[in-house]
Amino acid sequence: MKTLREMLAEARQTVPEEGPEDLQRRLKSDPPPVVIDVRDPDEYRDGHIEAASNISRGFLEFRIGGAVSDPSTPIVLYCQTGLRSVLAAKQLKELGYQNVINLAGGYQKWVQSGLPVVKDVALTPDQLQRYSRHFLLPQVGDKGQRRLLRSRVLLIGAGGLGSPTALYLAAAGVGTLGLMDGDVVDITNLQRQVLHTTADIGKPKVESGTRALKALNPDVNVIPLPTRITVDNARLDLPVRGHGHRVRAQRGALLSLPVSLAAAAGPRPQLKRGGCPGRAPRSDRAGAGDGGREAAARDR
Repeated sequence: MKTLREMLAEARQTVPEEGPEDLQRRLKSDPPPVVIDVRDPDEYRDGHIEAASNISRGFLEFRIGGAVSDPSTPIVLYCQTGLRSVLAAKQLKELGYQNVINLAGGYQKWVQSGLPVVKDVALTPDQLQRYSRHFLLPQVGDKGQRRLLRSRVLLIGAGGLGSPTALYLAAAGVGTLGLMDGDVVDITNLQRQVLHTTADIGKPKVESGTRALKALNPDVNVIPLPTRITVDNARLDLPVRGHGHRVRAQRGALLSLPVSLAAAAGPRPQLKRGGCPGRAPRSDRAGAGDGGREAAARDR
């Protein structure tokens, strides 16, 4: 009978290993590899790599087909220290999976390298009910909903484009939503800017927007930013650079420069740029000063 040392040595001869930095680079590629945590569920809940799905070592051969349908798909396995996962990777190779890699040093090495991890927090009974339809969707599920609750979005503009965007983001359970707009509610806004009401006329849009979003979903942490995006705050302001995603919900050529600078300042994806089909943007619509404000208000 082979000893554990012999089995590990044999597995390492057939299974390539990569370190945490290598996995981090792979996760930024397109498409990224499938990452599977083969530890027990309680270990996974205590902390895991965000991209990872949990399939315990004892169920891996039975459930791998549901996670990876194409045997040529790159797969990265990890456990606490890399021992269980290297043996599991050898088993997957014997099942015909061609591109299986073991994370050297496992989760422990990932944490020691200072790379990001997430911990599952128990959902409240209200959250389980509120997001129950998301749990039924294979594209979201429990893992996706938890990721939404951890997510941070900066929404630039709370007008005709930003209003429905903000409502849907809040309803979906986005954890932190920065709402940026330097304008006030006008009666002419109300036929399309559904985030605001008649009682909000004359009030800052971020004030009425924050109140509406919190009323819709108390889970959401709304950060009101009563200002327009500029070259200066796009480069320097922490509320702009501290969010995981940016949604552009305004139009105007002058908006493009500061948003582009904010995007260049860090690896934050821009999810959407607002605009009406068939209308060319006017450069004065996002301008500064009274003239720019009036033009921007007409556009929004």
